[in-house]
Amino acid sequence: MKIKVQRREEKRKRTDSLRREGILPGVVYGPKRKSTDVTVNAQEFRKVLNDSGYSKLVDFEIEGEGKSVRALIREVQYNPVSDDEIHVAFYELDMAKPVTADVPVETTGESTAVKNKLGFLVIPFKTLEVRCLPDKLPEKFIVDVSELNEIGDNFAVEHLDLPEGVELAADISESATLAYIAPPQKEIVEEEKEVVTEEEEAEEGKEEEEEGEEEEGEKSEGEEKGEEEAPAKKE
Repeated sequence: MKIKVQRREEKRKRTDSLRREGILPGVVYGPKRKSTDVTVNAQEFRKVLNDSGYSKLVDFEIEGEGKSVRALIREVQYNPVSDDEIHVAFYELDMAKPVTADVPVETTGESTAVKNKLGFLVIPFKTLEVRCLPDKLPEKFIVDVSELNEIGDNFAVEHLDLPEGVELAADISESATLAYIAPPQKEIVEEEKEVVTEEEEAEEGKEEEEEGEEEEGEKSEGEEKGEEEAPAKKE
């Protein structure tokens, strides 16, 4: 998709006033550009964000420059109350230099275990960080869960078909699990209850043992005190 932005030359206008007018303040930066303040139509930006996310290249143009470049949406800040966008950062790319980006992880297929309610599907990673040239950047990673049919079945990173020239971040292990089948929630809750019960029983036994030791200690102390206070026998 393509998006046009305007330079924000006039900064005296408050950002909340801009937002009320449907204008989103932002910044664009990159290896070939100094940080530049910009504004963009909030509604148009939302469409681009929904279509491209953070991993799809966007045709980006600053009005007045007369040229289109490629960029990534690098960061979006939101109002914690209304959840509306309040600021956006664009990263202008140098197509000859590698870039690091988070690529979404999506699933396809249907698991028999999930279909028959034998377990439920867990997706530990929503995104995977990769490094590659901008034109090699994957839009998303697809995880096929149709072969995950029993509790414990999983799909690991090593099963991904990485495009040529795309590398995963160094801290991502090939054995890392991208999807797996977990036991039904009821079983997990029951297991947790059993563990809690065992811990409670152990704690209760410990408390009873300590109370018994205290009582025995008090008894011994009383006996010793009684012996000390007993009057001497008259001859």
